[in-house]
Amino acid sequence: MNNCLIHVCCLPCLLGEIDNLKELNLNYSLFFSNSNIDSIKEFNRREIELKKLNYPIIIDKYDHNDWLNSLKVLKKDPKEYPENSDRCLVCLKYRLKRAFEYAKENNFQYVFSTLSISLYKDTSFLNKLGLDFEKKYGIKYLTIKLSPKKWKETSLKKSKEIDCYRQKYCGCEFSKKT
Repeated sequence: MNNCLIHVCCLPCLLGEIDNLKELNLNYSLFFSNSNIDSIKEFNRREIELKKLNYPIIIDKYDHNDWLNSLKVLKKDPKEYPENSDRCLVCLKYRLKRAFEYAKENNFQYVFSTLSISLYKDTSFLNKLGLDFEKKYGIKYLTIKLSPKKWKETSLKKSKEIDCYRQKYCGCEFSKKT
């Protein structure tokens, strides 16, 4: 059976699409690679939530400074960018690239990201990037056709069933509403 590395931003996002992934009949490992998260406390909280599922979990090193350095390609200060702007595109590329690099080094045949169906991110950008990385790394990138409304309903329902922590921001300090 083929192995799929699932880049997971948080448990609620995964819960919204887990049933669709099961239908593909692959072996899954969760890849928690989210140096964009604004604090180690929040990073750890999301990591603990993932352990509610019975999947192998790979925890990438948390390096928020490295992630902040990746934003230096932007023309303005990151806080000057609104949500779902160039700042987010740089972040998506950073995180998806880490997933593909890990998948390549560890002989995974597929990569999927929970970010690819987000209601709050540019999923067309992410899917195009995933297909570009597919060519570069020789690893199939999975896309799932799922309506945002259906995804949200499923995520909310399953989150309640397992008493899941649902954060109100993607993780970075720039997206956090105070």
